[in-house]
Amino acid sequence: MRPRLLLLATTLTVATACDKKESGSSALASRPNVLFQVFGPADDPRAMPLAFLDSAGPRAMDLAPAQWRQFDSLYARGGDSLTVYSQGKAVGSARVQRGMWEGGAPLYELAGCATPVPMASVRVAADAPVGSAVEFLASSGRLKEDTTIRARSLSINPAEVLVIARALALKEAQAAKIPTATLDSLDYRALAANTGSTEAPTIIASFVDPTGGDASGRDAVRHLFLVADYINGGWATTYRNVYASASRTDALRRYMDRLDLTGDGVMEIVLDEYSLGGGAHPLVLRWRGGKWEELWRGRSDWCVAK
Repeated sequence: MRPRLLLLATTLTVATACDKKESGSSALASRPNVLFQVFGPADDPRAMPLAFLDSAGPRAMDLAPAQWRQFDSLYARGGDSLTVYSQGKAVGSARVQRGMWEGGAPLYELAGCATPVPMASVRVAADAPVGSAVEFLASSGRLKEDTTIRARSLSINPAEVLVIARALALKEAQAAKIPTATLDSLDYRALAANTGSTEAPTIIASFVDPTGGDASGRDAVRHLFLVADYINGGWATTYRNVYASASRTDALRRYMDRLDLTGDGVMEIVLDEYSLGGGAHPLVLRWRGGKWEELWRGRSDWCVAK
């Protein structure tokens, strides 16, 4: 499968409009933990704040322009360090080289926007595979890691993961009236992730048209994104996003990472929600009642004040 990164569009996101608002002063007074995304060229990456974190998970960053400047001075001054994660584990750091408004001109500007969501220039040192571009989640404080997740009684090898994912995708394809031959023509990816949802790993799989990640490609594509868990002695789909013919405005899914964002010992799954017509934001799933449900999503509005 061809690798696909929605680095810039995914990262430049902030809070959902439906989250409970609180004043910027009170939000910053306790110096809460912050979730960031680190993205961009490996030789010049950026860090963008996504959400405050507390025991309920991600929450809105409803800050006024002056408060965003205060945030930048508290969390993103030269020499500050963020903890970088990959597959639920801390793998290194992102050291701030300069903040948004540190020094002269702002690090970046948006046309028609007086105050964009700030980002920082960082240098990444991570014990994880990195190509010409990087994409990591990071936090200002340490999160619980994979080592704290309860022990598994069932393990599966990569070959078994693909077999299980293909069997589940076939059922979903049949329900969506996607021909088996079409399913077999799709790019696919499947992995087993230790989330703590059950005593077995969670399987995450995606099947997409080869042009499905390109906004300049076809106007409609097939898309299957599945999450599965071992329940009552068998593998069952516990979250799905399936389109027999996704339009340019339909919300598609891509797996990004898993992190324990609530501190309860069960990891949340972080997705990239995007459309063929452009635009993307993070989407966080939590385990509840034997299935994965949406906990929080960011919004693709980079401008704090016009």
